[in-house]
Amino acid sequence: MKVWYIESEGPSKDALLKGVYWLLKKSHVGKRVIIAVPAKVILKNIRESMGFDIIKMLKSSGIEVKVFTEKDSITDFQELPALVIYPTQKFLKRIEKCINVSDLLVVPHSLEEVKNWLKQYDAIRLA
Repeated sequence: MKVWYIESEGPSKDALLKGVYWLLKKSHVGKRVIIAVPAKVILKNIRESMGFDIIKMLKSSGIEVKVFTEKDSITDFQELPALVIYPTQKFLKRIEKCINVSDLLVVPHSLEEVKNWLKQYDAIRLA
């Protein structure tokens, strides 16, 4: 598993847009991606507070989007690139248990909460 992260704290439209751009670049094979969020309400909050819909933005580019949450039973990421938005330590541990996880980009809400997990995977800071 190859892990990247965006150094950000709290809600950041710029960090999320970087994440979407990264997914667009990574999705060139298969045109499918995963958006991983602890709960779907996070996507709703982003849409309402920041004024953009990540799923709609990707779908309008012809990309099939699968949403993965803590409650989902998905255990196979099928080697698809995944954008992990505002994860908790617990949620990252859940992703670890999935198979065929290839490329992950983590956009933290709290860098402090996930820094040890990022260090464990030698995560690369996305500039």
